[in-house]
Amino acid sequence: GVIGLAIATTCGVVLQVFLFLKILTKQGKYKFSLNWKDRGIHQIFKLVAPLIFVAIVTKFTPLIDRYLASGLQEGSISHLNYAFKITAIISVLISAGGATVIFPKMALDVSNSDLNALRSTLSMGLRIMWLIVAPVITTGISLALPIVIILFNRGEFTDADSIAVADIFKIYLIALIAMCLGNVTGKGFYVLKDTKTLAIFG
Repeated sequence: GVIGLAIATTCGVVLQVFLFLKILTKQGKYKFSLNWKDRGIHQIFKLVAPLIFVAIVTKFTPLIDRYLASGLQEGSISHLNYAFKITAIISVLISAGGATVIFPKMALDVSNSDLNALRSTLSMGLRIMWLIVAPVITTGISLALPIVIILFNRGEFTDADSIAVADIFKIYLIALIAMCLGNVTGKGFYVLKDTKTLAIFG
């Protein structure tokens, strides 16, 4: 049940930390140290500060969403949550790999002070991403109901729930354009060390 899922998730996180610590504790390989006088440390904190602030603020967004949805008919919060979860998973599957692969090339362009190459790399990344996103959105809108039925339609999740989630899912699929393409452009702001703009958009 739900308790078993929570226990399994916790065990997975603990195992990851344990495996990581095993690497860090190898004699002579790594040691923890933090020189607060180092200029690089100051630069990192300066870049991270806007992102930390906006992360704290945006964490309130789900609370506001749930507060507003709680005034709607029963099941609305769950329907929104199910639809958004599917969209978020699709977004990660589509964009995480591509954005991660293109990031070192963008960083290299910036380190070489070649902004034209950066624009070219960013443009190529966006075009490739769009070639994947466009058919996914089209297919998802066409098959929204069957997808939701296959994933969730069992137990207490009824046909009416499937229809409600599918309708919301179709709307959220449009957000894939921003979620996936934004993952690429976001990396561009990171390589330019422009975390303030990222914070403002956040």
